[in-house]
Amino acid sequence: MSDRADRFHPMAIVRLGVEDAKHFWFQNDLIIYTLTSNETDEVIALPKVEVERGLKYLHKLKSCKTYGDAQNLYTLFSKDLLAPKLIPRIEDITQHYDFLRDFSFSKKLPLTHDKNSLHHPDEDPTSDELMVNIENDEFVWNESAVYLDDNEQFAACRNIQIWTDAWIPLEIATTVGIPDLGYGIDYYEAEMVYKDRELFINEFLKFGISTKIDHPDLKELAGY
Repeated sequence: MSDRADRFHPMAIVRLGVEDAKHFWFQNDLIIYTLTSNETDEVIALPKVEVERGLKYLHKLKSCKTYGDAQNLYTLFSKDLLAPKLIPRIEDITQHYDFLRDFSFSKKLPLTHDKNSLHHPDEDPTSDELMVNIENDEFVWNESAVYLDDNEQFAACRNIQIWTDAWIPLEIATTVGIPDLGYGIDYYEAEMVYKDRELFINEFLKFGISTKIDHPDLKELAGY
């Protein structure tokens, strides 16, 4: 699998119990937004708080006009204690050396070294030096290779089956979840998927957590 695809592989799941999840994932705002995938009939769901945080950063990403703006957004994201834990994943452009190098070469610009750099002039420029060459270039959120998968699709919110499973408390996963048997070249399987939305909703209700179905904010965040 390519490095570009691997960038969007989510974290390993560590399940919390419901009471701990209420604080960590919900911040005690006990509402879930949910919808059902038309392709797989799987339940897609995120805590309301996560959707709101995610949309905030998705909108900020869409508003970036230059690569400098996009990198500044990463700096903000990396320091924000209230940033979304799941999606979107905001990229550190300086970690994409091949992209920076190829972009600079395509512009036929001199790869100017920082005069204070300790590098030998014949060595490759650093990521920060390359970043200077493109920071004023136009950035388009769903066209930049930094944010695309191998199929040239926007990928910062992809793998929604994994994002759904990532926050599901242990008690609910045990009762409602079924093993994810999905497959495909660009498919990353979750540990569990959730097929029965009514059962899903009712199990959360037992713990005082309500669900809003087909919420437009989740549709926007998930790209539906």
